[in-house]
Amino acid sequence: MRGQAYDNGANMKGDKSGVQSRIRVLNPRAFYVPCSSHSLNLVVNDMAKASLEAAKFFNMVQKIYLFFSSSTFRWAILLKHVEGLTLKPLSDTRWESRIEALKPLRYQLGGIYDALLTIYDNAEIDNLIKVEASGLLNCLKQFKFLCSIIIWYKVLNCINPISKLLQTQDYDLPTAMELLKNCTDFFKNLRSDEAFDNILCDAKELADEIDITDSFEITQPRHRIRRKNINFDYEAQDNPIEDPKLKFKIEFYFFTIDQAWNPDSV
Repeated sequence: MRGQAYDNGANMKGDKSGVQSRIRVLNPRAFYVPCSSHSLNLVVNDMAKASLEAAKFFNMVQKIYLFFSSSTFRWAILLKHVEGLTLKPLSDTRWESRIEALKPLRYQLGGIYDALLTIYDNAEIDNLIKVEASGLLNCLKQFKFLCSIIIWYKVLNCINPISKLLQTQDYDLPTAMELLKNCTDFFKNLRSDEAFDNILCDAKELADEIDITDSFEITQPRHRIRRKNINFDYEAQDNPIEDPKLKFKIEFYFFTIDQAWNPDSV
C-alpha cells in the first residue's frame, strides 16, 4: 500500500484512533489524502448550515416535496401541472445532488404554484390540507425565496459536475486541482454586485411567472432588537440594516458565498 484516501469522517481520518492512523502504524508510507469530492461536499454543507435563511429555504423545499408525495391524489394534481420534471427529496449526505430537488422549482415554478392553488381551491379537500397549501403558497410568493432558488441552483449547478468528475478513475491530480481552481473562481466572480443584480433579474422572471412583485418587503413581524446602553463616548451605536434588499444581500448572499470562498485568503 502506497496511500489511502476516503471521506473526512473523524472515525476515518482521525490521527489518533482513526482508520488512517491504524493503517500507518502497519505501513508508515501509506499517507492519507482526503477525498476531494467529499471535501467539496462538506463545503456546500457548511454553506447551508451557516445561514439561517439557507436552512429555512431547504426546509421549505423539503416541505413542498413532502406535501405532494404524501398523497397520491395531490401527486396526481402535481403531474397535471408539471411536465418533464417532478419534485425530488433532499439528500442529507450528498449536498451537491440537491440540484435535482431544485430543478423543478427553477424551471417549473409556475406549474407547482398552480398545483398548490388547485388544491387550495378544491372544496372537497380537508381544511387542514388547505391551510398547509396556503402556507406553501405564501412561501413561494416571497421574492427572497425566489432569489434563493436562483442562488442555490447556480451554486449546485457549478459544484455537481465537478464533484462527479472528481469521482471518476481517469482524472489525475493536476486535472482535479484545475477543476477546484475553476470552482474557486466561480465563487469569486459570484461575490459581486453585478452577479447579485443578475440573480435579481432571473428571480424577477420567476416572479412574473407566478404574478408577484419583485420586492423584498418584509411580510412578517421582525423580532425586537434589544438596544445596548452606551457607557463611553468611543462606543458606537449598533444600527441594524433596515433595507430588506440590502439585508438579504449582505447577511445571506455575501455571507453564504464567503463560507466557500474567503477573499482574505486569496
